[in-house]
Amino acid sequence: PASISSRVAYQWLDGSANIPGANSSTYSPPVLSASKNYSCRITYSDDCPGTTTSSVATIKVVDLRFTTQPTISATFFPCVTPSNLWIAVSITSGTTYQWQYSTDNVNWNNAGTAQGSGSTTVSFTPIKPSVSTYYRCVATNGSCSVVSNVSALLDPYVPATYSGASMPPTHTINYPGSDVIGATGVLTDGRDGKTYSTKKMPDGQWWMTKDLEVGNCPNGTTGWNDVINAVWGTSFDQASNWNINGTALRGKCRQNPGHGYLYNWIAATQYPNGCGYNQTCPVSVWQNKWIQGICPEGWRLPISGTCGDFINMPNSNNPSTWISTWLGGSGGYCNSSGSLVSGNNYYYSSTSIDYLNVRVLIFRSDLAIPSYYNAKYDGLAVRCIKRN
Repeated sequence: PASISSRVAYQWLDGSANIPGANSSTYSPPVLSASKNYSCRITYSDDCPGTTTSSVATIKVVDLRFTTQPTISATFFPCVTPSNLWIAVSITSGTTYQWQYSTDNVNWNNAGTAQGSGSTTVSFTPIKPSVSTYYRCVATNGSCSVVSNVSALLDPYVPATYSGASMPPTHTINYPGSDVIGATGVLTDGRDGKTYSTKKMPDGQWWMTKDLEVGNCPNGTTGWNDVINAVWGTSFDQASNWNINGTALRGKCRQNPGHGYLYNWIAATQYPNGCGYNQTCPVSVWQNKWIQGICPEGWRLPISGTCGDFINMPNSNNPSTWISTWLGGSGGYCNSSGSLVSGNNYYYSSTSIDYLNVRVLIFRSDLAIPSYYNAKYDGLAVRCIKRN
């Protein structure tokens, strides 16, 4: 209502109650915490005196907010259950929801069945993506909307950073020509052209079925004995007796005639300083991560522990599982002096236990332990897994 007549009086009402001081032709309400009904009573004192009341103007307050935010982040890793990560609730009835996804945390698209289930509900269960993906929920009520915190399923693959690590290999499926359990293939390492037989194992992953032999590792104990009496953890693990395409790498390795090469743990993982023997490797370096280490680009070291690659192999406690599917074994290991020790077959994982030991696979004709322990300084074989 509005008038230029000095004989018109205004009184704004909150419901049926006068609003003190609200006596102008316009009224601006304060910030509200609840819905309100406003009207204006107009009193005329001219030649036609009287009172009239305007129609009611309703301001609806929508308490649109998330009482529970999605989890901040996680990795799409064997131990992670995505269905437990994504919960968002608004306390206002009539609210609709739309989950969104982004691969760069900048450009967003509405999620659908290709990204997961429940994309228009308060609970969204994402399908494990192939790259790091971010998620958020947009809640809308009328013309109002709010956006939740951003969650993420992060790719746990950690590529190696040494010079020459990024030289893509080729992987060809030979039989039966399709990516199915039992299929076989050939991996050609882009760093040196060496080839490795591969197989899609019963756990659904492509494994090398031949021990890795990358680098110009010596055939013998050369480079091991020169640091045996040095301080463990620093001199031993940093001193190098090998390189890849001219790039000297940390740790030790040696050839294992009739098999592949043997590497100590630092050589296999190429972890940073602080992860050597007699040093506690920070969990942030290896936990819930797929480490390339000295594997070809796009391939990784196995992980170990309760949800690891070794223990998740069907019949992992059966020696024949490893003897038959891996086409034999490493033929032993080398000790801290670089000398070969025949007998059990040992394979490194990227998983640390403490400052002395790491998780390994050990097997022989009558024994298989998929999550054993071993000292970091021994030379063990490496089998790589194709990144999912």
